[in-house]
Amino acid sequence: MVIDTPKWDKITKRIVLGLIVSAVVAAIFLLLGIYIVGAASAEPLPLAEPCGPGGSCPHGYTSSGSFCVPSRGASDAIAKPPNGTCPWEWIASGSFCLRRSRRG
Repeated sequence: MVIDTPKWDKITKRIVLGLIVSAVVAAIFLLLGIYIVGAASAEPLPLAEPCGPGGSCPHGYTSSGSFCVPSRGASDAIAKPPNGTCPWEWIASGSFCLRRSRRG
């Protein structure tokens, strides 16, 4: 039995090309998956809080209308409780309490 070499070369080239295309497609999907997971796990900014007395905002927040808007990297803020004491792991900042540590 005689094997026609040029025919096998064409088949081999198609197989190799198919494997390369498959690897590139897999790499694209892998990178896309990594991007999506990274974007989904990004920590959102804290929510805007109503301004304190006299329009004051806690550290890391700016006044916008009647709200305090967080800047990038700002800690979570809550209104200071009526007893004036911030919860555990929170520190006072004007009429607000800021979370001491950020998740990272």
